Amino acid sequence: EALILKAAAETGCIVTAENHQVSCGLGSAVANLLSQKCPVPLERIGIQDRFGQVGPQPFLMEQYNLTAKDIAAAAVETMSRRL
Repeated sequence: EALILKAAAETGCIVTAENHQVSCGLGSAVANLLSQKCPVPLERIGIQDRFGQVGPQPFLMEQYNLTAKDIAAAAVETMSRRL
């Protein structure tokens, strides 16, 4: 908790990325914390609410927009929303 709040205060935004459903995952827990203690722009990257797929990990990362390129783009966009 302390590390997340420190990062939010220092950077003015937070991006979470997880290979899990966005709802009820890490991003949701971080959103709850930030909303109560340090409201900053937040982008939650993860698997959206849709039917799952099967395949090799690189294929799945592409399908769910979880590649390093996707995460970097989300970070840049989130930084543009800082107050």
